[in-house]
Amino acid sequence: FDTNTERAKVWLRINPRFNQIPADSSAAIDTEGLLGGQYIAISPGAMPTYLTNGSQILETQSALVLENLINKFFATEANKSHGSGGGAKESK
Repeated sequence: FDTNTERAKVWLRINPRFNQIPADSSAAIDTEGLLGGQYIAISPGAMPTYLTNGSQILETQSALVLENLINKFFATEANKSHGSGGGAKESK
């Protein structure tokens, strides 16, 4: 963790068979589903030059905490049901 930038620094060893990752690629922490582990996902860019040993990926995204999204979803749904009277409309 870099205390000056308040960002984590990560070093990766990438299998040589994946040696054509465009230099403008981005990286994000992703999850393997609702209860899965986390991993670093690399989204390829479009530059004709590739990452080399010691290269840095400057375009990054923080981890999306799935639990927070689920809580927000249920809170929104609860507000919708309370705001609409909480019941179904009667048909005539």
